[in-house]
Amino acid sequence: MRYSNVGDTSERMSEDARKAVEDAVWAPSVHNTQPWRFVLHGARISLSADIDRRLDVADPDGREMLISCGAALYTLRTSLRALGYEPRVQLLPDPDRPHLLADVHLEPGEQPDQQALREHAQIRRRRTHRGGFRPDPVSAGVLSAMRHDAEREGARLVEAVDVHVKGALAALTEAAEHVQERTPAHKAEIAHWAPSPRTSRTDGVQEAAYPQEVPQTRPHFPARDFARGHGWGAQGTRDDGPAPAGLTFAAGLRR
Repeated sequence: MRYSNVGDTSERMSEDARKAVEDAVWAPSVHNTQPWRFVLHGARISLSADIDRRLDVADPDGREMLISCGAALYTLRTSLRALGYEPRVQLLPDPDRPHLLADVHLEPGEQPDQQALREHAQIRRRRTHRGGFRPDPVSAGVLSAMRHDAEREGARLVEAVDVHVKGALAALTEAAEHVQERTPAHKAEIAHWAPSPRTSRTDGVQEAAYPQEVPQTRPHFPARDFARGHGWGAQGTRDDGPAPAGLTFAAGLRR
């Protein structure tokens, strides 16, 4: 049965579109740059990349900017489904406007099920974990669900299981961190997007969003130094240790 409401009007649809955009801006983004712009046109929501928020040093090609905008688009779709709409997405709708990434049209949808409502409820609870993880195994059910969700979005999730693969990835990460630490332009970019605790900004990587001291893991994946030697960061005790469990994986487009 299609979900409908006799009292629905264009005004109600516009209000729901605004609610969905308010949810969408809670999506994760590289360094919390929030590199997106939303424009409402009645029953259509346009998503554009805000290139003024692209990381010129760390992301010169805009790949991570586009991934961030993709997360915002996914969150927008999640919110609209919870509101009873079926979002019809048109990617890159205008070849003459390359920064216009998607037009999302609101259409009547099914009444949201419990899964849709549960997922929507996590939007504003989600946080990025920038600490370490223990090597505890992740349940097979969680892995299966993650693979299924990636496939549903046209991607493929590959877990790095081999110990040598994990070691190589950790070594490459550490080498990259050393190179970036020796690059003045990169350090300046980090300083811009990791403001001091006294900031009034709501974007960027805030002090409470990274640990004051990152636990060592095996193999060790170094964390970015957002505090830049100032000792900032969320405080914790050494007994806190890393988060319960984690995965090393790669995701890419399904071919």
